[in-house]
Amino acid sequence: MAKQTWFERDLVGDTSGHEIATRLMVVSSAKGAVLSRTGWMAALAALGVAGVTGVSALLLLLPVVFTLLFARRLVDRRSRQAADRQARQMPILLPEVSSFNDGRVKALISRLTGARQAINAVVNAAPTGGAFDLSGSVAGVPRLERQVVVLASRIEYLAHFVQLTPLSDAQADFSRLTSWAARRGEPGTEDFQRAAERCQARVSTTVEVTSEIRRLLGRAELALCQLEELPAKLLMVQLRRLEACDDDGAGDETVSGPLSDPDVWDDVTESARMNHLAMNGQAS
Repeated sequence: MAKQTWFERDLVGDTSGHEIATRLMVVSSAKGAVLSRTGWMAALAALGVAGVTGVSALLLLLPVVFTLLFARRLVDRRSRQAADRQARQMPILLPEVSSFNDGRVKALISRLTGARQAINAVVNAAPTGGAFDLSGSVAGVPRLERQVVVLASRIEYLAHFVQLTPLSDAQADFSRLTSWAARRGEPGTEDFQRAAERCQARVSTTVEVTSEIRRLLGRAELALCQLEELPAKLLMVQLRRLEACDDDGAGDETVSGPLSDPDVWDDVTESARMNHLAMNGQAS
């Protein structure tokens, strides 16, 4: 989807432009068509008739039947609604860093990507079994990710305005108009006074927009810090679960599964390193 489309939706809090509802719909329709009892009955009938009559052209009906079944499911309203509901519960496709121009927004999206990679690395490293399931602990991650994306888009929107009309330019214009308005008795003095009043309102509005950017940045930082904190919290949860498996609590038994694979831990460490570099880049 083009940036203009999802960007405008993000501004009003609609992140459907980043969801995979269409992909889910296509997969569900294809699966339904392949598993359709009607389709297989029609296919067997076509095979039987072709075998009896010797007309091999009847075999061309096989792809036609399944294509029609696929198309029927693809336009089904209930299937579309089910796909939309499922997509809203799943992680979104994060926008590319290059889609934004403001440096602060770029840093937010970069850190968001790093946080997702770290969370996924910890979840994928979990030993098999219901005792080590982390689905409940990460259930709120999609909501926080959506919140950061929406806030990032709004910051980008406001920052573009500030970039076009810098506060320093507005203040300079106000000083210039004020000096002209102070020349009483000269032609146009009243107009300069009114212009200075309008320019003062422009300065106040620009200051207000800058304050709103700061407020939105604070909200985005809060949500993002929760995501960045989660990998360590998940690891501690898993550690307590692993220690609960020890008979004597000494932790001498060897743990099997993904946690014992050093490559998995390399993924976690690399994600943390990238996250740290992104934070240093923002600070600088």
